[in-house]
Amino acid sequence: MGTDDARHALQPEPILALTPRRRYILRLLDQGLSNKQIALSLGISPFTVRNHIVIIMGALGVTTRARALENVEATGWLNDPAKRDQ
Repeated sequence: MGTDDARHALQPEPILALTPRRRYILRLLDQGLSNKQIALSLGISPFTVRNHIVIIMGALGVTTRARALENVEATGWLNDPAKRDQ
């Protein structure tokens, strides 16, 4: 294994690098909630929700909410309680 491969292998799964709050926002996005709905449920502003989503997309290396959800769904994280609770 080359050094690039070793470095890549040591990187944590991008989802797990997110804060618990951002992982929770991902779950709310998966439920189809809008930024405003997420903001109301969390007691924060829609602007703050948007900022969280931008950071989530950056961490996942995507540029859209839809692609973020596709990537997360592909990992099985949303449907696996053991992974979700990490």
